[in-house]
Amino acid sequence: MKKKLSTIHPYRAVFGPDRSISVKGFITRHSNQALQLKNLPYLIILVVAWGLKAHYSRADSSELVWILWPVAQLTALIGDFSFQYEKAVGYVDYTRRIIIAPGCAGVNFLIVSFCLAGFEFTSYSQKWINRMGWVMIAAVCAFLVTLCANTIRIVGAVFLYQADIYGLVVTPERAHRVFGMMVYLGMLCGLHFLISSWKTPMVRRENSSFSPVRFRRPIFWYLAVAVAVPIINGMRMTPFDPLKEHNITMIVGSLIVLGGANLIHRVYTSLTGCQTR
Repeated sequence: MKKKLSTIHPYRAVFGPDRSISVKGFITRHSNQALQLKNLPYLIILVVAWGLKAHYSRADSSELVWILWPVAQLTALIGDFSFQYEKAVGYVDYTRRIIIAPGCAGVNFLIVSFCLAGFEFTSYSQKWINRMGWVMIAAVCAFLVTLCANTIRIVGAVFLYQADIYGLVVTPERAHRVFGMMVYLGMLCGLHFLISSWKTPMVRRENSSFSPVRFRRPIFWYLAVAVAVPIINGMRMTPFDPLKEHNITMIVGSLIVLGGANLIHRVYTSLTGCQTR
């Protein structure tokens, strides 16, 4: 007697004996995979930001030529400086005694602007492949904004150093720190304003109006990279001082910008009667 061969239904071969439950599991499993691909660009942004931060923490001037050189060229063009490259130092103007060292590279600002632009741009599309394209656009925009911000900061700092405003409280170091913070926060808020006000079908029209919400994301990324990460790294050092003057300046300055934005928003809404988000 021949043994009866069992036949397997094609759907059961793929989904299992219980077709309805297995189909649901199949859809759920592949939906999760699609969701993971959709969020992949965000992960790439964070990984690139971490890699830049790790590279910057160990790099010398020769490893930062990719950003020091264009900054030096723009600064020389705008401020009429003459820089020469010194391998152990950076770019030096011996006549005016100006040095563009690794600390002036602005890599931290590049990281902040890349994260800000990357997270904003990738929200314009739902397809992960399109989001990857927006990540590359965000990288280009962040690099260009960093060059502009660093050039303004260096040229302004040179003239600020020559000002007759210093004493016991206002020192050149503090003035340089506050001026740099103002430039960076201003450029970040401007970058976020331009991205969110981009007149395309991908952006809702109501986002083009003034709102203090616009300042929260730039300030979040700025404090995360400029304050939170150094504090976390400082926990491994002895003595640990989370209330350094640098951190206090960054936090207070950010709160002033956010408070000023809310004040302007309240005045604007009271004068115009328009409610913005």
